[in-house]
Amino acid sequence: MSGRQTDSVVIEDEFWSPRLHVNRERAIFYQWERYEQRGTIDNFRIAAGLKQGPRKGFFYTDSDLHKWAEAASGIVRTRPEARVRELLDKYVALMAVCQEPDGYLFTYNQINFPGTRWKNLQIEHELYCHGHFIEAGIAHHLATGSDVLLTRARAAADLIVREFLRAPAVRTSGHQEIEIALIRLYRLTGTMDYLETARAVLERRGRIPFFAAHFTAQVLSQMARSRAVARRNRNEGSAGFQLGENRTKKEPPFIMMRSLRAFLTGTYQQQHAPLRKQPEPRGHAVRWAYMMRAAAMLYRETGDATLARFLKDAWERLAETKMYVTGGLGALPVIEGFGRPFELDNRYSYSETCAAIGSVLWNEQMSLATGEARYADLMEWQLFNAVLVGMSLSGDSYFYRNPLASDGTLERQGWFATACCPSNISRLLADLDRLIYTRTQSELRVEQYIGNRADFGHGVCIRMTSELPWQGKVVIIVKSPAVMSLSLRTPGWAEQGRVRVNGEESLSFQRIPESYFGKGCFQRAGYLSLTLPAGEAEIQLDFTLAITLRAAHPRVRTDSGRVAVTRGPLVYCLESTDNPGVDPSSIEIARESLRFVQSEGLIHGIPGMIEGVARDGSPVRLVPYSLWGNRGPSAMAVWLRAVGHVIARK
Repeated sequence: MSGRQTDSVVIEDEFWSPRLHVNRERAIFYQWERYEQRGTIDNFRIAAGLKQGPRKGFFYTDSDLHKWAEAASGIVRTRPEARVRELLDKYVALMAVCQEPDGYLFTYNQINFPGTRWKNLQIEHELYCHGHFIEAGIAHHLATGSDVLLTRARAAADLIVREFLRAPAVRTSGHQEIEIALIRLYRLTGTMDYLETARAVLERRGRIPFFAAHFTAQVLSQMARSRAVARRNRNEGSAGFQLGENRTKKEPPFIMMRSLRAFLTGTYQQQHAPLRKQPEPRGHAVRWAYMMRAAAMLYRETGDATLARFLKDAWERLAETKMYVTGGLGALPVIEGFGRPFELDNRYSYSETCAAIGSVLWNEQMSLATGEARYADLMEWQLFNAVLVGMSLSGDSYFYRNPLASDGTLERQGWFATACCPSNISRLLADLDRLIYTRTQSELRVEQYIGNRADFGHGVCIRMTSELPWQGKVVIIVKSPAVMSLSLRTPGWAEQGRVRVNGEESLSFQRIPESYFGKGCFQRAGYLSLTLPAGEAEIQLDFTLAITLRAAHPRVRTDSGRVAVTRGPLVYCLESTDNPGVDPSSIEIARESLRFVQSEGLIHGIPGMIEGVARDGSPVRLVPYSLWGNRGPSAMAVWLRAVGHVIARK
C-alpha cells in the first residue's frame, strides 16, 4: 500500500513558508484566545468541575478545540515550538480531567444533561465531536510520541465500538467524522474493531425507515432541550441549532422550501440512500466530503471494488457538474451544500472553507488508493484557491463562505458563532508536508511542487525548490545510493513542459489548450517517470504558465458569455480595491491585453497580478482569488465579460 511521507519533510518554499509561519506564529494563538473569550475552553473546565457557570456556544463547539489541538500537534511535529507545546499541554491536561471514566466526552450533555447520551444523533454532532477528539489524540501521539492523549482517544473509540458496532440504522450520525477517526486509529493500532465499526457506520447510512418522522422528532427534541438550557442559564450563547453563517440578503428563490425538503428527505445529511447509491453529490457539502473521504479510506483498507466504482463516479460528477472554478463545493446557503447539476450561481455560492478542506483530504485518499494524477491535481487547485481564501494573510480574520461574486457587503470576520473553519484550515496547513510525496515499494511520486528538503532514510534525500505559482520552474536534487524510480506529476493546467536531468533534456509533453473548466482539466494530469542512477541527480522542470480564459459548461447559465481568468494553478478575480469606480459584474475586459506582472509589494509582499485594459481602454487589474478581501471591504467577481478572440496568452 502506498503512503505519504511526513516526518522527514521540511517545507522551505517562497509561497507556502510565509503562510505556515503565520499559521504557527499568529493564527494558532489567535484561535486559542478566541476559544477563551467565547467560552469554548471554559466549557471543558465546567464539565470537569474546575469552574462554575453555564455552557456557552452551540452543541458542536467541542470539535473546534479538538481540531485546534490537531493543528497544534502538526505544528509541534514539524517544529519544536515551545509556546504551542505549552498550550497543547494545557489542552491535554484539561481533557484528562474532563473525560468520563468510560471515555465519553461531550460537554453539551455533560454540563446540561448529565447522564444523557446519544439523544439526538442526527442534529447534535455528538459522534462528530468524539471523532475530532480521537483525531487529536492520534495527531498528538504522532507529534510527541506520547500515549497520554492517545490513551484517552482510544477510550473514546472503545466506547463508540461498544455502543455502535452493532447498533441499528437510526443510530447513525447526522454529521460524518467518526468514521474517519476510527479508520485512522485502526491504521495506527491495528485494532480491527475500529475498522469494523467505521465500516458498519458507513454501511448503515441512508437506511433509516420513515426518516422524515425520525428527523422531525429529533428536531423537536433538540428544540425542547435548547429551551430548557436557555431558561436555566438565561444565556443566549447556550442555543443549539442554527442554519448557517455569513448569510446575506441575496438568496436563491424558494431556498427555505428547498432546504426543508432536504432536511426531511435526508439528503441534507446524506441519509436519503445507502452509500453506493449516492453517486451524485447532494446535501451539506462538508458532510458529503467527509463521507467520501471515509469511503475512500475504507476502500484502501478493504479493496472493495464496488466502493472504487462509486468513488470514481462521484468524483467525476462533482468535477463536471457541481464544482466551482475555484474548486469550491456547495452552491446553496442554509443547507450549506449542493444544488442541482450545473446550478453554480456566483452570488449565492456557499463554497464553505471546510468543504474545500474535506475535498482536499478526500482527494488525498483517492490519490493514494489509485495512483492517478487527477486527484493530486485537484488537491493542488483547491489548496491554492478554495482553501487559502479562507484565512487572511495576517491569520486573524476568515471567510466562512466563499462566493465568486460580491457587492462589497461580505467581509472577512475575526470570528464566527460557528467557528469550524479557522482551526480546520490551520490543521491542514500544519500537515501540508504530508501531501508532497507518495512512496510505494517501487517508486517515489512527487505530487505537489512545494519547496522542501526531505530525508527518506537509507541515504535517499531530496531538495526541491519551486517558483510556483508565479513561475513554472522547479528544481529537484536527488541523492540515492542506488538506482531509484521517480515520478513527476504533470499538472493539468500546464500546456507544455520539459524535464532535464543533469542538464540534458530527458522528457517533455505538450497538450492542446483547454478552455473549458470541468473534470477534463484534471484528467489531463499525468506522471513522467524517471529512472535515476545511483548518486546525485539534478532534475529541472519547466512548465508553461499561460493566462487562460476559461469558459464554463454551457449548462451553467449564470456564466454564459463570461470567462474566468486563470494562470497556472491560480484563479484570478477583479477586486474593486484595484479598480476604483468599476463594477466587476459589468466590466468587459479585452482578452488580448492581459499580461502577468510580477513585482514586489503588490499585496503584502506577494507578487502576481494580471493587468490589462477594459473595452473602453481603462486599465484593469486582477489578483489571485485567494487574496481578495485582505485590504478591507471590496466588490469582487471571478467570472467576467470579455471581448476579443484570443483564448490564451503566455
